[in-house]
Amino acid sequence: MYSQASQTKELGLTDFSDKKIWDFAKSKGYTIVTFDSDFFDLEYDLWVSPESHLA
Repeated sequence: MYSQASQTKELGLTDFSDKKIWDFAKSKGYTIVTFDSDFFDLEYDLWVSPESHLA
C-alpha cells in the first residue's frame, strides 16, 4: 500500500529507544506511523513547553 514505508527493523533501528527513532525520523524528514502510545507521550514532551502548563 505504501511502497516508500519502512519498518524500524529494515532500517536497523530495532534496539533503538523511542527518542533515537524520533530523532532519526526527524533528521530524514520521515513520518512515524505507530500503534505505540509512547510516541504520543514523546511528541507531547518534545513539542509542549513547560510554560504552557502554568496557570
